[in-house]
Amino acid sequence: MRFLHISSLFISLTSFHLHASSLQVTQAMKSLSPSHPRLFLSADQEDAWRKKISSSLFLQPLAEKVISDAHSVLDLPPVERIVTGRRLLDISRIALKRIGYLSFAYRLTGETKYAERAIEEMRAIANFTDWNPSHFLDVAEMTTAMAIGYDWLYPVIGEADRALIVNAVLEKGLRPSMPPANNGKEPGFVTTDNNWNQVCNTGMTLGALAIYEEAPALAETILQRAVNSLPRVLKTYAPDGAYVEGPIYWAYGTTYNILFFDAVQQAFGSDFGLSKMPGFMESADYMQHIKGPSGDYFNYADSVEHAGINPGLYWMAQQQKKPSLLWNEVNLIGKYLESDVNMQNHSKRFMPFLLLWAPAQPEQIKPSLTHWKADGEMPVAFYRSGWDTDDTYAAIKGGSPSLNHAHMDAGSFVLEINGVRWALDLGMENYHKAESAGMILWMREQASERWEIFRIGSFSHNILTVNGQQQRVDGHANILKSDESATTVDLSTIYRGQLASTHRKIQLIETGKVIIEDQLRTLNQPTQIRWAMLTHAQVDLSHPQGPVLKQDNQLLQLQLNGLEDVTWQVSEVSDPPQEWERKNPNTRMLYFEQDLPPESEITYTVKFLASPQALKFFKD
Repeated sequence: MRFLHISSLFISLTSFHLHASSLQVTQAMKSLSPSHPRLFLSADQEDAWRKKISSSLFLQPLAEKVISDAHSVLDLPPVERIVTGRRLLDISRIALKRIGYLSFAYRLTGETKYAERAIEEMRAIANFTDWNPSHFLDVAEMTTAMAIGYDWLYPVIGEADRALIVNAVLEKGLRPSMPPANNGKEPGFVTTDNNWNQVCNTGMTLGALAIYEEAPALAETILQRAVNSLPRVLKTYAPDGAYVEGPIYWAYGTTYNILFFDAVQQAFGSDFGLSKMPGFMESADYMQHIKGPSGDYFNYADSVEHAGINPGLYWMAQQQKKPSLLWNEVNLIGKYLESDVNMQNHSKRFMPFLLLWAPAQPEQIKPSLTHWKADGEMPVAFYRSGWDTDDTYAAIKGGSPSLNHAHMDAGSFVLEINGVRWALDLGMENYHKAESAGMILWMREQASERWEIFRIGSFSHNILTVNGQQQRVDGHANILKSDESATTVDLSTIYRGQLASTHRKIQLIETGKVIIEDQLRTLNQPTQIRWAMLTHAQVDLSHPQGPVLKQDNQLLQLQLNGLEDVTWQVSEVSDPPQEWERKNPNTRMLYFEQDLPPESEITYTVKFLASPQALKFFKD
């Protein structure tokens, strides 16, 4: 059975120290099914799975879509080993998408043409010189692809192809992750606390479980390593579920972690207690609240604004018996069914797993909470007036630029009213273009080149800047107070050496009314602050009470209180400083600058009002 209880594998959850002993892992491996398929869906579960899909008005169109997209691969040539910059990652992900869709289509229909085409893909990959171990994510995703294909298609893979695939998984996937291939040391993903840990441990585990019979001792070592290593990243979800690297990397790292949990639960009836670590399951709530009424993310850090379907949330909703977690997700299915999936790219590569994890008919239960906050390494708080598309939404973040994939954006906020995102974040820069331009992208020291990139540094975010300086990399902004109406973030260490103290409060008063309040105390020196907000709106500065913004036939007025003789300004930022940087079409920065005296305490507010009356003040 899928969730067979094995009492000997139960791990105490009283602390973060959840490492499974060698004996427990050894016992687990002895219980591994000797037959294939053994990953995610066994042969004796297949009929029930097919019946669930065929009887479901919700799942049947999704299944047809997966089959149709798999069919579109049949006449495509197999992937080639094309390295872009230092990455083979795009090729690995395309391979995972193709093999995953084709394998699902074969198990859904029984038609061998899908299996044969997947085997052709795997044969080509097995003959690559290597899977680019210098950038190990590439190896992990390729191993995931090969593990799924080998396990799910095992009955129809010929002996010669089995031997070829097994050898490739061993020599190009698993063994490059071991100390002998890394100067006698474990590779970096084992000790890190970010998405690399999740993706690489999962990829290696899936590969090890798929070919267990060919290398049982190695497989056991890899599983032991994973259950000892994963807590390093899982603890970063604590205490409440906010994902340090933002929503896009949640969709990456957490989905891989869910693949790990689902695979080992299927194989052993236990995930060694790892999914119960504080904050992990709560991160489903984080992903629900980080979407505004428009459906777009609060896309801080290296993220994008537009949200896609997250199949992993279906697994989390199932595990927690909490159908309201799918409120946003189910509404996206129609768009997916209408889309023309390009099997030449890697987007939506996890979509077939939704057919495993989704119920036959998800309940449409509207979430009840309109305020959600999380403490931790990257604290966040979200407010909304409701869960309809025209409701008001305001969100703020703390954290530190020192964290993985972080930007200089502590204290940043986004704002939506009447279906319009008024205050926005530009999101991530293109890694390959930045690296090709010679930028050292991954150093996070105060003087790092990373902060010179417009989308990443302080001067493109909805934050304060002080005396024209970047935020402090060694600072960390915590939530000082948060309740149903307002959240205050302590930014003092983020501006260490620039201000004596800094607090920012966000408050949703009622539908269409939001306030940002800053409390500042200056040092013993003259200080210039710059308050800034990115927007796609047109801006009219002629209104005597403050700027009026116009977007999508909606109007928003800003009112500043607490500072005198302030001049609002607008600068176009569609074209960033460097030619290679991403363009920011129709984007402008609304800001003001103010000189403050030494050793002064200042409190001021910017009020956002959805105001139809402002129309007469707007000049087209």
